[in-house]
Amino acid sequence: MLAFIGAHSLPLAAIALAGYLVLGAVMPIVSSKLCGNASRASRDAAGSISAYVLDGLRGLAETVQFAGASKRSAGLAAQTDAMGSMDRSLHVRSAAVEGLADALVLLTSLAMIATSLGLFAAGDPSFSSAFICSFAYLSSFGPVLAVCRLGTSLQATLASGARVLDLLDEGPQTVDVADGADVSFGGAACEHVTFSYGVRGVSEARGALRGAGAASSGAPVHSSACALPSKDDRILDDVSIAFEPGEMVCVTGRSGSGKSTLLKLLMRFWDPTSGAVKMSGRDLRGVNTASLRSSIGYMTQDTHLFVGTIGDNLRIARELVSHRSSTCAFADRFYSVERSRIS
Repeated sequence: MLAFIGAHSLPLAAIALAGYLVLGAVMPIVSSKLCGNASRASRDAAGSISAYVLDGLRGLAETVQFAGASKRSAGLAAQTDAMGSMDRSLHVRSAAVEGLADALVLLTSLAMIATSLGLFAAGDPSFSSAFICSFAYLSSFGPVLAVCRLGTSLQATLASGARVLDLLDEGPQTVDVADGADVSFGGAACEHVTFSYGVRGVSEARGALRGAGAASSGAPVHSSACALPSKDDRILDDVSIAFEPGEMVCVTGRSGSGKSTLLKLLMRFWDPTSGAVKMSGRDLRGVNTASLRSSIGYMTQDTHLFVGTIGDNLRIARELVSHRSSTCAFADRFYSVERSRIS
């Protein structure tokens, strides 16, 4: 289009070039700056609502049992209101970008028409050339406006992609130990254990100390770089308990008191905020993860069965489960699990 207009008049081609550069290059950058953070916040809010609803559905029985339906509803309403506010902010910014683009189109169009009339009055170009250039320029804004709106329309897609990349880059809560000690189960213990899900960075700090050899001796590792959480945030607070071989220990407490968290610490799914969790006298941060997981079994409240017999499910964790072990677990007396039962 620039070549076509330039063949009739270079001043008109210069006006067209300026309009194309502003609408096709500058405006996408401006709209991206204005809408980028708002789009990411809106996508994050949508993801939080989805996770909140899914979590509520999974724990629906517990929510009803402990009369938490009103609290969950209030939480969902608060998140929905927050997302609505973010969407309105994004809509206002998008509308501002659209209005600015329309204003620029109008200004450049008026400049093109006024310049065409001025040049025609001066005798160059002819009326037909001035009219054709102005009409061609006004009819060429479809693709240019599409590029102009690209900065706004792509923000939602870019925000979703950024969330996926963040998920791929997320590291494990605890780094597996491969250069520690192999131990067999000779008892487990928690010594002055404090834990909070809100404190992050403790595992990384202790992992660095363990890599330097601080935890290989089995001594508790303390990090002064991370402050302890407040009393209200602590799931476990200065807990000490021992599990001796051959004992059957029952840990009881109300819902949310930290029973499952205690077991997860024994499996080293998490590291304690302070204190130490030990097995056979060694701090778990100095025990090889493969050795730890082969010495301790963990069954959650919600057990999941795959297609096959109970014996087949037992062999998923250990392929060498003997026929005698399967028989003792009554695994051979159960029918195969149907797919419809797993869904």
